[in-house]
Amino acid sequence: MHAPWTAAFHDPLLKRIAKLFTPDDYLVGGCVRDFCLGVPPADFDIVSFGDVWQLAGKIALCLESHAFWMDKTRAIARIATGGPPIKIDVCAPKAATIAADLAERDITINAMALHPASQELIDPLGGLADLDQRRIRVIAEKNLADDPLRVLRCLRFALQLKFRLSEETSSALRRHAPSLNAVAPERIKQELDAALALSGGARIFELMQSYGLPLFPQYVDIDQGEHHR
Repeated sequence: MHAPWTAAFHDPLLKRIAKLFTPDDYLVGGCVRDFCLGVPPADFDIVSFGDVWQLAGKIALCLESHAFWMDKTRAIARIATGGPPIKIDVCAPKAATIAADLAERDITINAMALHPASQELIDPLGGLADLDQRRIRVIAEKNLADDPLRVLRCLRFALQLKFRLSEETSSALRRHAPSLNAVAPERIKQELDAALALSGGARIFELMQSYGLPLFPQYVDIDQGEHHR
């Protein structure tokens, strides 16, 4: 397991923008997981307890790019860089503290934060231990109910990282599998595309069948905007 701040410090993109972070800002989610694994992140997620748009604008200026609102209501801004493209999202917290924000996420290995100002790894849910054990563990069954797409995401991460699902997580996924029918087809397609882009990604359909997920819960003709059952 790699020291996350050491890996982050050597990341070429992060080195360019590190001076812009304040004590109000945290790297979160998949990029922190990847730093712990020693894998260069393709995307960066930043939670800011300060001014989201101001930070996004400063990052965009530093990278000679531009920022735009992905969701202004929820204060989610995005900066897209070129050659190769790297996505940077800056968003407001979902809760009053960073620990409470992390508790709203899907799985423990995606619920760690790195605080650039102090170089502290914040891991209130045991994500680092689960990485070490190569284990996918949901944070809370409530989080699956809040967004059933997370059932499919758990399977995709198991396939992507070659991790096993904890016994409790496997049981929870089976209980919530039918709820995938309620998820927008466009979101399911994005998740399947991400899985199929992996080496051996077609196994996602085997995993879906094994866990009781409907293989084709909904089909949408994206071009025509027609939904089919």
